[in-house]
Amino acid sequence: MNSSFFICEQVLNLVNFITIFILDLGSSLFGKDINFLSLINTINSSLTINAESLNVFSIDGIIKTVVSFGIFNLLLSYSLRYVMIKIMVLLCPFAFLCLIDKSTESFFKSWIKSLFSLLVLQILVSIILILPHAINIELSQSSSNLFNKLTLVGTIYALFKANDFIKELVGGLSTNVDLGISNIKTLLTKM
Repeated sequence: MNSSFFICEQVLNLVNFITIFILDLGSSLFGKDINFLSLINTINSSLTINAESLNVFSIDGIIKTVVSFGIFNLLLSYSLRYVMIKIMVLLCPFAFLCLIDKSTESFFKSWIKSLFSLLVLQILVSIILILPHAINIELSQSSSNLFNKLTLVGTIYALFKANDFIKELVGGLSTNVDLGISNIKTLLTKM
């Protein structure tokens, strides 16, 4: 139990190293910074809509709306994931202490599965962040602007669904924040 924080720190450092390696590899391959902020900047530069001709029901308006809600949803989900990782680190000594008795061993297994799923999600997100940059390099040679926009929507969707994929694959916690139309409608009717 005394070295539980050290073990947890080393696991977090390893995942951080893997994530930075993947992002740096993508940066060196495509010559762009690869992170969530650069994805948002790419989306904003690619999905510009004039304020005078804003039509929410046009294809550009629909794509911009979907992407805006998707980014907001991702920010909430990733904020929750960050907080959950901090909570898991704080529970680390207690989880290791639960290994003493067979009756409390299940708490450690649940804790390690939840922490592992949150950390593997970070690695998967870094891989997904590379994909739009790779596709945009190939798309710059063609003139399909709509395909580029749909690729960005697909990237946001893949980032959102990565959490469900890891939860199905590994188990553990889900940090999805559901902002579906029915939930927004229910929230507005309660106000």
